[in-house]
Amino acid sequence: MPANKSKKSAPTAVASEPVERIPFFDAVREAKEIGARFKAAERDKLRLGELAHKVVHPTYGNRTFAKFAKASGHEESTLGHYRTVYRKWEGKLPPGAKFSSFSVLKELASVDERAALIAAEPDMSKRRAEVHRVLKDHPKREEIRRKYPDLTCTRQARDIMHSYDSGGAKGAGNGKGGTDFKRWFKKLIDRCEEDIDEAAVVDQRMDVAQLRNLLGGIEPDLLETVKEAGEAWLTLYNFLMKLCEEGPQAVAEELERRAKENAARGDLPKRRAKKAPTAQAEARAQVTA
Repeated sequence: MPANKSKKSAPTAVASEPVERIPFFDAVREAKEIGARFKAAERDKLRLGELAHKVVHPTYGNRTFAKFAKASGHEESTLGHYRTVYRKWEGKLPPGAKFSSFSVLKELASVDERAALIAAEPDMSKRRAEVHRVLKDHPKREEIRRKYPDLTCTRQARDIMHSYDSGGAKGAGNGKGGTDFKRWFKKLIDRCEEDIDEAAVVDQRMDVAQLRNLLGGIEPDLLETVKEAGEAWLTLYNFLMKLCEEGPQAVAEELERRAKENAARGDLPKRRAKKAPTAQAEARAQVTA
């Protein structure tokens, strides 16, 4: 009789680890609690700003804020940022009002009609708030808001403003290049405050992982732009301080003198830069000598 062929046994399935399941309503309850904590955390930032704004001490005086920051374990720059936003919104958010995210309140902080905007749109997104910030100084901002009620892109907002300013829409003109320097200076200060908030990252406590993420987000070749921007701000500061201290006449005379010097330099024949002799050229000169 032929030998019986041994039957291959079917491979046994590897038993997977049992997945821990969470009952639906338990998961919903906890998810709601987490969402509530997120909202509370946003509201807590505004509360921290209020504490920083209102904190007093009988003997600390001007050092109260710094002492408060140290004692509470928060960076001064972070608390200062929260305080700035709180001051902008103080008395404008009624108790119990539906709370928007802190980032939205920050973007709207420099907008004059911020209370009305947040009341009309309590669920406003950060991108929508950024559009309101970009539009805040344009004389036709109300018309633009009515015409583009769902605008959430700042680039599109700037293109629309440019269309108005260049005569592409009725009522063009935003005063740029004119004599409306009060609005220009207001915008200047708002930008300075925004830049100060961005620079506050240097005072924040970060671990190695966070610093590694920061490093991955920057482009070293573009850091020179940051330096140039800082130098440009300082030049503008010196110019405006000179105007305040010495008056328009002195500044006008200096600007005229600079213009003449620049014109004179432009008329001079350009000299060709003399290259420094290379080591090989020097060696050949010595040999021929």
